[in-house]
Amino acid sequence: MSNKESKSGFWSNMGVETFGPVGVLIIGFFWNKWAEGKTWEESLSLGLWIAGAVLVLVLFVKSFAVQGWREAVWVRLPKRIWGLKLTTSEDRQKLMKDGYDDHAQEIELQRSRVGWPSWFVKATQWPGSFWLYNNGAPVRNVRIEADPKYFSIGKLSAWPNETFDAIGRQFEGAVTEKGLEEGVTFTVTWIDSTGAPQLGKTTAPPDRLIHPSS
Repeated sequence: MSNKESKSGFWSNMGVETFGPVGVLIIGFFWNKWAEGKTWEESLSLGLWIAGAVLVLVLFVKSFAVQGWREAVWVRLPKRIWGLKLTTSEDRQKLMKDGYDDHAQEIELQRSRVGWPSWFVKATQWPGSFWLYNNGAPVRNVRIEADPKYFSIGKLSAWPNETFDAIGRQFEGAVTEKGLEEGVTFTVTWIDSTGAPQLGKTTAPPDRLIHPSS
């Protein structure tokens, strides 16, 4: 490409190939008239306003003269603006609910892919000792907790950096009178096979919390 063609393409892209010289003359004429007896700040302000007006005029004409600009400004842009649909508060609430439902389904799908543990608690033959079994997918960093109104957890209630599989683990604790009457719901936390923290619950009825030796 020659130097002349390069310059021509540049001015064409800038939208000044036709209106550039005219714009310069207009700015120069009005600026010269205004500058007589005016301060530098006032002259500069007018020059910037005229330059901006000429630029807007150039872009406006280009939006009609150039096919790509014409389609973008006068065809595609209005279609997008007029195609916007204003939603009511009910529509927004429905969209939010649909989003929550989709998220819940995604969580269930993720659980089915990585495998989900199945927790089971029962008393051992020794007072103050209980079994926690996992009859589902192996997980790690397991911890068990309970509401102290129903069950008082002892020290051995967490297994950090251990893989918790079908082999049960013993933990310490004591069932309260309320727990023996209503049963106990335990909260179990763990890290799944993807490295994500998870939380689940398992409920032990009163008959599973009574030690055989009691």
